[in-house]
Amino acid sequence: MSRRLTLSAKDPETLLLAGMDEFLAELVRRIPDAGAPHPDTDARLFPSPSGGREPAMDEEWEEFVRPELEEQFGWNRDRVSEDLEGLRMDAGKGLSLEIPQNHVPAW
Repeated sequence: MSRRLTLSAKDPETLLLAGMDEFLAELVRRIPDAGAPHPDTDARLFPSPSGGREPAMDEEWEEFVRPELEEQFGWNRDRVSEDLEGLRMDAGKGLSLEIPQNHVPAW
């Protein structure tokens, strides 16, 4: 059965993503893992600003910028994981997920 995927305001503080089938829900469940730290993705997510041409700049970036970026990525992953714990089946309507407005930037 085909369902209609909707994103709506449940109330002023909460978005509701509804109408997911099992396949889409499984993809959504994998979002935190896709953003998890991994050596294969570090170069793409945290590239050096000069590509090695200016070692001093790259070292400053590693010391001052990258840790904050990694912390922000981690905070975002934690919010998404927290929200995913609320994924539920709505009888006849598919799976739905509530996302607090203050978590939207993490998504």
